[in-house]
Amino acid sequence: MNTSSTQKQGRILWIDILRGLMMFLVIYGHASCNNNIKKYIFSFHMPMFFLISGMTFCFNKEFDTIKYLRKKIKGLIIPYFLLNLYVSGLWYYGTLLDPDRAQTLPELIAGVLISNVDSGYKMASNTTWFITCLFLTDILFFILRKLCQSDLTLSITTI
Repeated sequence: MNTSSTQKQGRILWIDILRGLMMFLVIYGHASCNNNIKKYIFSFHMPMFFLISGMTFCFNKEFDTIKYLRKKIKGLIIPYFLLNLYVSGLWYYGTLLDPDRAQTLPELIAGVLISNVDSGYKMASNTTWFITCLFLTDILFFILRKLCQSDLTLSITTI
């Protein structure tokens, strides 16, 4: 069931379908009021996204560390900051409605930079933590691959 546009882009149709299904489950899990459904979906949806990302990670495409880093910053970090900036108006409005949730602007900036809700600092969008996690994971495996010089060595060192 490969279409010519799918083949031209080098995309794998079943991975795209799986990715779409995971997106649906994330939305459904967050919208569901049933805690059992949430627990079930939340038990696997983010690990599945990381697994899919690992399946589509191609070591042979890029060898230049700086070029790869720029690509990942452009594709992950800039959207992360823009999304947090975009929803910061909603964050501010929420703090007006609930003074117990209030934090200062420096605390908000620290939350965005740390990107970890458990740090005590909140981000404007606490749901974006996985973007920075994916960025760091991608960079780590890129560097490990360069150091290991082969996929077999990388497989053994990550076990």
